[in-house]
Amino acid sequence: MFHCSSMLGVSWGVLLSVFSGCIARPTDHSHHRSLVRRAFQHGSIILDESKTRHSKGLVSSGDHHLDGCPLPLEDISTASWCQLRTNGNLASIATYGLGSKDFISQTVCKTHVWENHRSAEDLGLPRDLRSADGGPPIVLDVGGNMGVTMMMFAKSGYRVTAVEAMSQNRKLLNATLCANPDIRNLVSVEAAIVGTPEQAGSTCKVCIDFGSDATVLCPGDARGPECDSWEPEKHKKTKEELKVKTLDQIIAEHRLPHVDVMKMDIEGYECQAMKGAQHLLKELRPRFIMSELQNNPPGGALVGCTPAEFIHMFRDARYDVFTDRFGGTPLVGDPQIEKYMYPNFFFVRRD
Repeated sequence: MFHCSSMLGVSWGVLLSVFSGCIARPTDHSHHRSLVRRAFQHGSIILDESKTRHSKGLVSSGDHHLDGCPLPLEDISTASWCQLRTNGNLASIATYGLGSKDFISQTVCKTHVWENHRSAEDLGLPRDLRSADGGPPIVLDVGGNMGVTMMMFAKSGYRVTAVEAMSQNRKLLNATLCANPDIRNLVSVEAAIVGTPEQAGSTCKVCIDFGSDATVLCPGDARGPECDSWEPEKHKKTKEELKVKTLDQIIAEHRLPHVDVMKMDIEGYECQAMKGAQHLLKELRPRFIMSELQNNPPGGALVGCTPAEFIHMFRDARYDVFTDRFGGTPLVGDPQIEKYMYPNFFFVRRD
């Protein structure tokens, strides 16, 4: 997604989120996701142009009608309700729709799942996971995108703070929360770009081509000076501008006493985010961290460090690293990420 987030997802799915004896290969779904993204860029995918119709705020979602929870059609003309399977049940989720080019929406609307995850346990998390205070686990979802990961955790009873930089993703998130009153009190949404302490308070651009995926451009980045300077074939344009916060600031403002699970998918800003998360990493020490890392030629995708440096940051903080799920296949040595791949890496705290 965790483009995962806008995204925030941004998606940027923000932020604004995803890195040798044993080679860190992407799982099958990551490989498929990357190939489809590349096909989208080259126009070789024929999309299903069907989409749910909307009339006067009454929205059809399969056999369900969602009244009183309007979709942001003024921002996303193709927006529609789809069904996401979480914890064995189908739940309504606001998406960009089948009529869009958004890969996450396409996948969810057609298959009702994202990256084959239907519950927190599918990621390798313990079924009986609780917070240190005995209450529901706390999740920091950095790059909330349109809310697929948020839904999976919240429907499992987790408390979620979703950080998303892209306004249209946040509008989809809020529509989904409206349609799912059982999780409204479990979720808070933060509008921010995540960066370093030096960047905090400055303004960065949210660069978008289509759908829920976006990248961020901050002053001084090698990606600049304009949104279309990096990956010019995508013709990215400035969608909006947003203030930068550090993860430590967000944790303090939301008064999170601890973080049990963190997920990051912020389109190459993962290193920058962690530079502003020293209290989080050294004091709060989340028990489980999942992060997507990309490799987009010509200059890769990470800003501020290499994938190997990112991995070693967590090893130095006493985390074990896995390539497929929490407690799954260990990563031996440095990560090897093929071109255009978007694998997730999983970090488990050593107590």
